[in-house]
Amino acid sequence: MSLRIDNVSKSYGDTTVLEPLSWTAEKGEILAVVGPSGSGKSTLLNLINLSVQPTTGTIHLDGEDLTALSRRRLRDARRKIGTAFQSAALFQRRTVSANVALPLEYLGVEKTQMAEQAASLIKRVGLAERADYYPGQLSGGQKQRVGIARALALNPHVLLADEITSGLDPATTTSILDLIKDLRDELELTVVLVTHEMDVVRAVADKVLYLEEGKVLEYDTATALLRNPLSHVGSQLLNWGQGADGFSSHVDSAGLLDVLYVSDRVPRTWVGDLTVRFNTDVELIEALVEPIRDQQFGRARIRIGDVEKIPAIKTHLAAEGIAVIRDGAE
Repeated sequence: MSLRIDNVSKSYGDTTVLEPLSWTAEKGEILAVVGPSGSGKSTLLNLINLSVQPTTGTIHLDGEDLTALSRRRLRDARRKIGTAFQSAALFQRRTVSANVALPLEYLGVEKTQMAEQAASLIKRVGLAERADYYPGQLSGGQKQRVGIARALALNPHVLLADEITSGLDPATTTSILDLIKDLRDELELTVVLVTHEMDVVRAVADKVLYLEEGKVLEYDTATALLRNPLSHVGSQLLNWGQGADGFSSHVDSAGLLDVLYVSDRVPRTWVGDLTVRFNTDVELIEALVEPIRDQQFGRARIRIGDVEKIPAIKTHLAAEGIAVIRDGAE
């Protein structure tokens, strides 16, 4: 099962809000869609569930072209796509159970079966003891859990999550993201997650699509973007010092190198090893190792005493799996 977008665009008259784009999210993947306000993120979600028709292109779910379906068949196919909204969009006069059961109610599911399915979903999102509560009695994170449970009511293959952690405190955000990952694994969901928070991307994204002014500027796996810190997304994901801004904080950039590596593949003594191997002073100016996407990424800024040896040092570092991402002499 997969979700594939081929050459999809959206225009209103002479105004293009989303230029042609193509991407694929496989079963069990979380694709994060990021970008500034007005970049087309919400439009993309509306196109995926076909609440808005694309101007060009096709949308394939599990190999079926949704844009080619009749109205009746499309209605059935859209049940495979669930959506969780930023504000949870709950009905205040309905209990948690009644809110979760709403899609089943619209579908005409028998009451006993509907109650059983709702109870199962509520338990799955950790709110079994609050099934009879009303939204006004819930915290922001609990409301979001109800919204997620409702989005899963029709057993979708795809979950669209629109800014579901916006406005939540860090601890609650973490719990919601853990829930999304658990549901992804248990239900083998494809998740398309719209967010403006890079911490969210760092925590859960398998792939990242960066939009700006309706254009795709970057699209790749999260790991590939992390390995390219000069990319827009990579520099924000790493969030280390001045990153791609270079060595402007140093008056003399001669001999400076910025490097990136996956720390578990590189010996801790690599800086000292350079000193011994090349018989030159190597000063460690700045360094950081942090866990991202289940890997330990390290970044460091070093100064080489003998600048004539930098080409040989760069060749050696590359062979050791340490990428030089900025050379102060260049």
